[in-house]
Amino acid sequence: MKTLLSRILPLILCLGFLFISCDDEDYLLKKQYDENYQAKEFLEENKSTLKQEVKVNTSELPKTITLKEGVQITIPADALTKNGTAITGEFTVEAYEMLKPSSMIFSGTNTNYAGKNIFESDGFIFIDIKQNGVSIDQNLSSPITVSIPTDKEDGTMTQLWVGNEQAGEQENQFAWEDIPEDDMEPNNRENGAFAKNKRFEFLLGKLGWINCDIFWSSTNGFTTVTVKLYGDFGKLASYLGYTGDTFVFFRAKGVLVLAQIYTTVDDKTVKSYDNSVPLGAQGKLIAYSVKDGKFTYAEKEVTITADISIDMDLQEISKEDLEKNIKALDTYK
Repeated sequence: MKTLLSRILPLILCLGFLFISCDDEDYLLKKQYDENYQAKEFLEENKSTLKQEVKVNTSELPKTITLKEGVQITIPADALTKNGTAITGEFTVEAYEMLKPSSMIFSGTNTNYAGKNIFESDGFIFIDIKQNGVSIDQNLSSPITVSIPTDKEDGTMTQLWVGNEQAGEQENQFAWEDIPEDDMEPNNRENGAFAKNKRFEFLLGKLGWINCDIFWSSTNGFTTVTVKLYGDFGKLASYLGYTGDTFVFFRAKGVLVLAQIYTTVDDKTVKSYDNSVPLGAQGKLIAYSVKDGKFTYAEKEVTITADISIDMDLQEISKEDLEKNIKALDTYK
């Protein structure tokens, strides 16, 4: 008996240490999460990687700046003022290009026409010009020329829209809107641009957000898409993520559509705008959540049918894999 106990006791002690070790390991894994890291930080961090800065001197004007993804900005000599007075010396052009789905997600944007419809995008950008770290006048004395690359055939028209960061009752609520008539350039009253030599070129009289889009069309009619989430996730995000940490997007196949599905049905369910998604459209739904340093994700290929409802189960994923999956949307055809 004594011999048996002498053999069993070390085994019991080893198992005890093993359980304690596992508990400690689980505890340490939980402690690895940065509880201060939320979806807001995730978006701000990724958006910062999209920011482009180009230093220019007024003595170089007129000058054409070419951004990383091919957008060209031509600044004439007499366009820039600060408090109504023409600037001189060095200034910095700050710009963001959103020509692909990952850039849209990482910049916190989408192809929604807030509350109503969904856009098929030809790309959008943000432009600011600063001198000594302070933005100059947003209204330009002379318009700059913006040229966005496109694969569309010559003669294809796109429409122009502006981003309003003070839309709606919610403070700092962003929305794509029609360009106010007073802001339209006299030579661009059609509020659009036609493809020529694989580029959309237009005049811009005010700095900020500008969007080249058309409404997503359908020959089969439209429907409403409902998405119910399961698994591990946080609060559902509002439009463009001003609140919440859990996002749902539909990436359409064949067209550049990245629609955020955010209208709340309950704390686990969101839906698209009513009758806004074309019947028969194919694409990929993705859902992701970033909360207290933890990342979860789900995706599903879908074909849109009448009043479709889709279940998605979010499971834990690494930050690196989440970013990789979002970037994979750029080559999803």
